[in-house]
Amino acid sequence: MDYFGAYSPYMEIDLMKRIDGYPSTLSRHECAHLFYCLHCGNEQTQFIKE
Repeated sequence: MDYFGAYSPYMEIDLMKRIDGYPSTLSRHECAHLFYCLHCGNEQTQFIKE
């Protein structure tokens, strides 16, 4: 969610979860994390419980 804009890291987490594009992050109490492989360039989003 920190990639949304310059001020997004300073916004409330629950507010950001309402607009993050993942409908279940707020209700399931999860955070979306982006993982990037330096070798192949693959990106993958993983959901981590709060």
